Amino acid sequence: MTWHGLSGRPYWLVPLAASVLRPILLHRIPHKSSPRALQCQYLRAAFRLVETPAGASLRDALLQGVVAHLLEAGAYTRPLFSST
Repeated sequence: MTWHGLSGRPYWLVPLAASVLRPILLHRIPHKSSPRALQCQYLRAAFRLVETPAGASLRDALLQGVVAHLLEAGAYTRPLFSST
């Protein structure tokens, strides 16, 4: 048996500091050409993370990253209020 358990696979360290996790979270957003299901799954998990008390400091950064991602992906947006 090795120090990292029975499976023989090393465990990855999970970054907990917001300053470490923020760039990882934002740079790992799937590319706009990735399957929609993959993008949705990633974003759901990311939003779940930032909804926790420990992830609260990442909320603004994630929201900014998601908006930038949607704009880059060419998401259709329309004004909330019409001027007509």
